[in-house]
Amino acid sequence: MDSFHKSQQIAAVSEHLQQIGLSDQKTAPFISKYYDAPWEEQTLLLQKELSGKPVQVELVLSSNSEMKISLASYAVLMQDTAKAGALENNGIHSAVLEGRMKVLDWKNYGRSDVQDYRLFSSQQQAMDRVLTDLSKFRGTGDSTLQPSDRNINRIADKLEKTYFTATPLDHIVQAHSKREQEYDNKIFFPPWVDFRDVERHAQSPAALEKFSWECYLQQFNNPNIMNQNNLESLKTELSTLGFSEHLFEKMQTQMKNNVPEFELTDRMNGIKGQVDFQLFFRQSSQSDFYYLNKFEVMLTEGKGLEKDQSYLIIAPSIDEGKNTVLQYDNAAQAIDIFKKQTGNAELAVGTSEKDSIRMATMEEGKISFVDKDFSRVLRNPPMGQTFWLDRGKGFSASQALNLIEGRAVYRDDMLSKEGTAYKAWMKLDMDGPRDKYMNLNVNQYHDPSYGFNLKEVLERFPFKELTDEKLREKLESSLKNGDRASVSIEKDGKVLSLKIEAVPRYSQLNVFNMEGKSEKREQFLKQQPNQKVMDKSQARIKAASQEQSVGL
Repeated sequence: MDSFHKSQQIAAVSEHLQQIGLSDQKTAPFISKYYDAPWEEQTLLLQKELSGKPVQVELVLSSNSEMKISLASYAVLMQDTAKAGALENNGIHSAVLEGRMKVLDWKNYGRSDVQDYRLFSSQQQAMDRVLTDLSKFRGTGDSTLQPSDRNINRIADKLEKTYFTATPLDHIVQAHSKREQEYDNKIFFPPWVDFRDVERHAQSPAALEKFSWECYLQQFNNPNIMNQNNLESLKTELSTLGFSEHLFEKMQTQMKNNVPEFELTDRMNGIKGQVDFQLFFRQSSQSDFYYLNKFEVMLTEGKGLEKDQSYLIIAPSIDEGKNTVLQYDNAAQAIDIFKKQTGNAELAVGTSEKDSIRMATMEEGKISFVDKDFSRVLRNPPMGQTFWLDRGKGFSASQALNLIEGRAVYRDDMLSKEGTAYKAWMKLDMDGPRDKYMNLNVNQYHDPSYGFNLKEVLERFPFKELTDEKLREKLESSLKNGDRASVSIEKDGKVLSLKIEAVPRYSQLNVFNMEGKSEKREQFLKQQPNQKVMDKSQARIKAASQEQSVGL
């Protein structure tokens, strides 16, 4: 097998493990080792937690004759955390045994160079009898399924560790410490079960056993259960990210037809225009699992499409008297196809050819007419911004909309390349160049190091919402999401309705009237503008020195 095939297998299995929440830094090397020698290594133990208690998860891989690797199953290994008290076994009581061990000097075990040989001989005989009784107490030492036997082994191990460590008998302690850790429960799950679902059923070993049985029963009754669970998982991801429910049926159809890669589109209306989303789904090369890895967002400024409308490319058909009509959900796609026409064509908006409004006309490959409200869009088609996802986590649809419209979004779940968690306000660099993937860079304003404190900035204004704790929390949450939030304020004896948005770069708020026209924020401040309010020049100096630009 070539290295490319190996890397494909490692990537596919790693992706599946990540999808079900069982991926860490050990998994890729383990898959690589399994690929090279599947007969030598078949399982990997991961350290996890369930209900705050440490457990191990055993991964079991399998492969076919073509070395197509997959996760065969995994098991949760749980210890009985109940502390074992003193026990009696084979006529030996552990409390009595420990009393005898306490009075002996185990550091002198086996030594013949002691000064008082008679004392040594007596002690040596006593220590040998204790070792004999300890072995008798332990019994055969076999790891059985009986909890009482395991408790006996645990008590014996504890006695050995307490009294034999750093003595001539330390090798006994070391030998026992190298044994595989004993677990009272080993509960298996099919490879499609998400570990986060296991966490939800981890109230007790009995609850996990029941959930395991239900999973295998589902698999027995329905061999396609993996696809159904994958579908439900993707539905949850789409809902959490804020995409429309009408995508569910389209997604299900594509998955049912086993399409290896497909795209779905969604649409939302922003403040500046229509925002189109293109969601990219891909099937694993190693299983039936589908993944939503990324989505692209695109802003078309100006009036957006109305419900059920599409962009239409209308061109003469080879059948005389008939036209060919192509439908597109976003302006960029439609404009690209329209500009590639070599004959006569029309770019329109509507629900059908009969119910359409002409935006542009082409004659013999040359544009002959453009609607004045559409001319700017035709000259400068919108460009997309790609947002990557990790198991459904990342920027939501509404956050992506706000970013593409130029507003800032707050994230408290960011990770650096080194794996360090941090918080930051994020804003697309709308004026900067695009990277090699044609994406805008992202300016980050780290919290709290950058110095933008939303609560303090809001306190500069006498917004009525700030007097109510629930309304304040709702306002702050909306601003952190990147929304242009609604507020009310009393001025000159009248209550005014306004819109505000966060501007972390300048530690300020932008203020607008309800029609979207910008207002001078100074007129709404509690204090006069010359009272310790950071002016723009100071803010620009601060922004230039502290902002950090990264790619998404």
